[in-house]
Amino acid sequence: MAKPFNSKLASYAWLALLSSLVVSGGALLFAQQSAAPPADELVAEVRIVGNQAVPVEQIRREIHTRPGRVFTMEQIEEDVRNLNRTGLFVDVKPYTQQVRGGRVVVFEVYERPLLHYVKYVGNSDIKTKILAKQTELKRGDAMDPFAVEDAGHRIENFYRSKGYSNAHVTIAEGNKTGDRGAVFVINEGRKQRVLWTDFVGNTAASDGKLRTQIQSKPGILWFFSGEVDREKIDGDVDRLTAYYRSLGYFKARVGRELKFNEGQNWLTLTFVIDEGPRYSVRNVMFIGNKVYSTDELSAKLKLKGNQAFHKGDMDAHVGAIREQYGSVGYVFANVNPDMRYMEGTSEVDLVYHIDEGDRYRVGKIDVEITGDYPHTKVTAMLNRFSLKPGDIVDIRKIRASEVRMQRSGLFKVEPQSGIMPKIVFSPPELDEQETQVAERPHQTNFRGQSPQPPTRTINVTYRGEAIKPPASGERNPPTVRCQSGYSGVGGRPMPTSPGPSALPPSTARTSTQYSNSAAAGEQPYTPRTVSPEPAYSDPTYFQQGGPDPQRIDLNDGVLNGPGMFNQGSPFNDAGDENPTRDLAIRIRAAETQTGRLMFGVGVNSDAGLMGNIVLDEQNFDWTRWPRGWEDIRNATAWRGAGQRLRIEAVPGTVVQRYMITFQEPYFLDREVSLGLSAFYFDRRYRYWWESRKGGRVSLGYQFTHDLTGAFAFRGEQVSIHH
Repeated sequence: MAKPFNSKLASYAWLALLSSLVVSGGALLFAQQSAAPPADELVAEVRIVGNQAVPVEQIRREIHTRPGRVFTMEQIEEDVRNLNRTGLFVDVKPYTQQVRGGRVVVFEVYERPLLHYVKYVGNSDIKTKILAKQTELKRGDAMDPFAVEDAGHRIENFYRSKGYSNAHVTIAEGNKTGDRGAVFVINEGRKQRVLWTDFVGNTAASDGKLRTQIQSKPGILWFFSGEVDREKIDGDVDRLTAYYRSLGYFKARVGRELKFNEGQNWLTLTFVIDEGPRYSVRNVMFIGNKVYSTDELSAKLKLKGNQAFHKGDMDAHVGAIREQYGSVGYVFANVNPDMRYMEGTSEVDLVYHIDEGDRYRVGKIDVEITGDYPHTKVTAMLNRFSLKPGDIVDIRKIRASEVRMQRSGLFKVEPQSGIMPKIVFSPPELDEQETQVAERPHQTNFRGQSPQPPTRTINVTYRGEAIKPPASGERNPPTVRCQSGYSGVGGRPMPTSPGPSALPPSTARTSTQYSNSAAAGEQPYTPRTVSPEPAYSDPTYFQQGGPDPQRIDLNDGVLNGPGMFNQGSPFNDAGDENPTRDLAIRIRAAETQTGRLMFGVGVNSDAGLMGNIVLDEQNFDWTRWPRGWEDIRNATAWRGAGQRLRIEAVPGTVVQRYMITFQEPYFLDREVSLGLSAFYFDRRYRYWWESRKGGRVSLGYQFTHDLTGAFAFRGEQVSIHH
């Protein structure tokens, strides 16, 4: 007997079957659309939909998918990121459709509301144009309530930096969804200036001296600058505290008191100072010195026992000790001052921890000269370098050489942007990132920041060797590396150099001091630190019974910071009590404009009509003849040897003068200088005509880089006629 038909169950069955067909069909369609396109499939068309306020051209500038280019999903994803970074859209959705001849790419954008206006209401002392620069908002930008809120804070901070401490900004429109623009209502308040700066409690330094340490002080004639800036005032509290600690007042505390007049526009600023005791140096000791004895290191010290502590003297000591070690090859010697405080007293023991490191001699010298069309010979730089391979590295000669290169006029010197000839050196095993650049002696501070490794600045000169010319037809030779240990870019190969046998004998020194270096496997000494009070910056006077003061380790940061390097010595010379290692030196410089061409014309009541043509080249090379039109177009012909050529022509109706001068500062790359000049002069006086022609030859010799002697011969023929 047949069962009755259940219509409800049949409906469920048909619904399940239909759903499965839809899901399977959608999956098949999705698989077809998301299938990886062929590698050579091209973009047939790019469409942009959904935009209303943003022009299509502006959107196309942000995408790189173009018709005719290869279709890649990676490029589409990058285009979506570029559009989102503009801030003009809430969302960007890409679609693709395969058609005959490639794929159609569609970018559907959902725009943000745009700023239809930006208004500033209530500003009278500061112009609207200046405020617009602070907010960086303009008509047509995307409406972003967070950006508008941030712009309001920037306006307030700008007003307060200009002395409007009570300025307040209210956002009337722009921070709510649906707003069409941004409106800032500004209550400027009165501008406040510093009337006077006073100090209370100072005995170690005068008011005038303390005013040089702060930034909050009356302006010129009280109306030019001198605005009240509370951030500067708080910074002045820290600056005064650091100044007192540099003088040995490690427990000094500084507060400040603000008093305004009735009109709230003039401020009398008072810094309240509690100096505390001044610490003095009980003993000065050295740890880790072996090359120099304690007496040799102490001979140049100004800060000795039973003297008041002064940070400037301690910094000078650190620099002097490093200079002393650097002059005999220990260029990476590290000196860390350590102050050990005596509990219950105001005395401190000053201990210099010295990590001498290895002794270095000059190894490979690598020269790199950069520019639009590098043409300067490397010898033009090496001739001004005071060391050569095999010499013991002397940091003083390196600094002097760097100054010599900067004054040569051949290379670009821009201290503001940090572009100038530099000498970079590092041990052979160090990476390029760890290269050290020579600078002035390292300074310490009491701020507690992590220090940077001390660095130094250097220059070197090499002379007396023949230079091989480059290969024929080679305009810009690549880096040339020679067995002598030289390499160069932009010029000629380096000369050969003496080997290690030319190394001067080293002088051994002994010391009775013990070593406390962590590199030797010992634990470094942990100094006892004083507990100075924290800098007090209450607006009134000091409070009693406050929280316990924080313990401040004055040896943190640069005072006891890490040294430069303390490497092993796999290249030690056998049998030398002070073994040496090779130090790779890199000289870097950028070419500058060395040529001038000047024209002039003038009229003189006595000399008549005259012209003036001058050609002056400070980087001349008479041996570098042009090898083609490119050498002339790039201005590399007859240039690059560091010679000077000056041609001057002064034609005129009454007076004529012609002169040519040639100077070679390093003749044949030696300490000999050569100068040649020739001239012709003609003058028509009222009763006679006078003409002179002749020349001059000079030879000079550099006894040192700072002492030169020269011998010159000058010949002249004078003719009087008419």
